[in-house]
Amino acid sequence: MADGLDSKFGLLRAYRVLGVDASVSDDALKERHRDLVRVWHPDRFEEDLSMRAKAEGELKAINAAFDTVKAERERLAPRPQPVQTAPPASPTTTSAVSTLVPTPIPPDAPSSGGIAALIVVTLAVLTVVLVSCLASVPNGNNVVVAPTTPGVATAAAQAPAPAPAAPKKPVAKKKPVRLSYITLGSTKSDVRRIQGSPTSITGDNWEYGYSAVCFDSNGKVYRWYTIDRKLKVGFSTKQRAGAHFGIGSTQKAVLAAQGTPTSITGSNFEYGYSAVCFDSNGKVYRWYTIDRKLNTR
Repeated sequence: MADGLDSKFGLLRAYRVLGVDASVSDDALKERHRDLVRVWHPDRFEEDLSMRAKAEGELKAINAAFDTVKAERERLAPRPQPVQTAPPASPTTTSAVSTLVPTPIPPDAPSSGGIAALIVVTLAVLTVVLVSCLASVPNGNNVVVAPTTPGVATAAAQAPAPAPAAPKKPVAKKKPVRLSYITLGSTKSDVRRIQGSPTSITGDNWEYGYSAVCFDSNGKVYRWYTIDRKLKVGFSTKQRAGAHFGIGSTQKAVLAAQGTPTSITGSNFEYGYSAVCFDSNGKVYRWYTIDRKLNTR
């Protein structure tokens, strides 16, 4: 792939190097680029110098092709047009117009004599209502006092006051545990606090170089993968010396035997390019070993 490629690519040649056509979406293009980098990363061939040299050439060609396509798409992307707004009206014009318009006079406005007559009638009605209210109030002779039973009032007065209730002790709130590592279910704020700001964001993936942390629809971590930059990931279950796993083992048993996976893809725990696969019940049903030995029994 890398033979005969210059630093400047033709656009069609760049698409051919990436193995996609011009109709591919931006997200699919980034995913394809990331997959090719993962396949041809030179760190995979530390013990084979000839393959490492070839991988370096392939990786250089892949990155150059991706940069070419990305730059062309950014150049052709539509740019937003500035919105033109009408200039505000001049305050002097508005004030001048307002001074020229006379204030309309209501046609049916009452005269001063009519207003005085209306006030006199209103006062007369209020006086009649007030007199009626005073006449309906009972005097001191008409007030009925309910009879009281002798001794009841005295006993009630002499009864001891109830003791005050003991103050309730405040319930201490448990402080949330702040983990020092990213794990399944971590929030975006946890990832930013632990790993720092991502170098790029694609959809629900936060990318750190070619490594990435992936979030579900609730904004919680559900997988990650490590390529060129170490992620601060972990689990509460720590690796134990001498531990092993086999068919039917749980995820905790695999973590105890193998430690934190470098990547999580679907229901697979990946250790480098080796992997342990779990079924729908979270039990091991197969594994495969490529570049890293697994502690199986």
